Amino acid sequence: MNINSQTIDFRKVRKLLDSGRSVIIFIRHSERPEICVNDRDFGITLGLTDNGIAMAREVGSHFKGIQDVTFFSSPMDRCRLTARYLAEGMGINQPQVSDTPEIGIEGFYMHPDRHSLQALMKKHGYMEYMQSYLNKGTAPYLNPIKKATVETIGWMRGVTDSKLSFFVSHDIYITAFITALGIRKFKGDDWIGFLHSAVLSFDKQDDDATFYHAVPCLKQHGTPACFSQ
Repeated sequence: MNINSQTIDFRKVRKLLDSGRSVIIFIRHSERPEICVNDRDFGITLGLTDNGIAMAREVGSHFKGIQDVTFFSSPMDRCRLTARYLAEGMGINQPQVSDTPEIGIEGFYMHPDRHSLQALMKKHGYMEYMQSYLNKGTAPYLNPIKKATVETIGWMRGVTDSKLSFFVSHDIYITAFITALGIRKFKGDDWIGFLHSAVLSFDKQDDDATFYHAVPCLKQHGTPACFSQ
């Protein structure tokens, strides 16, 4: 397993695909409205903004012509919609999107009691809570970061053998995944933005694998994103 600490964009990811490598993109959903601080379910029914729809379509356009592609989504509306509009950008009008709780709010990183987690985050501050988790590797109602990351990688590799696979998830998980692999570190004013991702590029023949941090476009998205509730 190789770690590349240089941030790349989706033009580079497309080049990896065109070179014959397979790619898994573990991606944050596109832009959504703010989540109400009293929402105990982390905005499960929130959709995307108009800008978020356009952003997802634009990202998808980088991968037009890729025939062997699969879509997996956290079972939240904003993630399902992101997968749909990524597919539209690729020219796929009726994609099959698999709901995957493993990368949702009760997945590999989070204990099932999400309501207690939400209450604790609200009490201590969302960013303060997450920063402690990223630094220490453990936190109440979150699973150990390294163990959860290893499980996530094994599960993703096990559920798809497509040339390109999108796994649409949330900032908490993408940030934890990249941090645990040692690709880079995050803080509140330098956070995972909408449609930022972890990318796994690999050769099916010799299983040579490299992990990256990727953004939609280095020119437009090269400046740090800020955490927002």
